[in-house]
Amino acid sequence: MRRHTSGFSRALVIVAAMGVVLAACGGGSSKSSSSSSGKTTVAFAFVGPLTGANANLGINSRNGAAVAVK
Repeated sequence: MRRHTSGFSRALVIVAAMGVVLAACGGGSSKSSSSSSGKTTVAFAFVGPLTGANANLGINSRNGAAVAVK
């Protein structure tokens, strides 16, 4: 018997694949973009549900990412 995957699982796989592709397309330059103090600014995005039935998962993931950055 074949198992049916939910739409959420498919969407999660697609979002993960897009994230990997976008990260690979970031491309670096040969020039150093850091300032004279040696600090580099890095920006990242969070994609997850913050409202609705799955809000608990999204809020916990967002908070975990914020703690990891600190």
